[in-house]
Amino acid sequence: NGVAVEFLQSDLFSSVPGDRSFDFTFFNPPYVPRALSARWKTLGEPARVWDGGEDGLDVIRRFWAAAG
Repeated sequence: NGVAVEFLQSDLFSSVPGDRSFDFTFFNPPYVPRALSARWKTLGEPARVWDGGEDGLDVIRRFWAAAG
């Protein structure tokens, strides 16, 4: 379709130059509340992947604050 696409992988915006803007951002954060994440860890799941903070929204809040 003649569309130019650029992909950046980053911990939120740590690797994104401050003067950049985007039309679209794909964001797949951990969103499981910490209590459930700890329970999953006992089942062999990596807790750091699932742990979205106390209520599951910590990373999402960080994203919205940094996205501007």
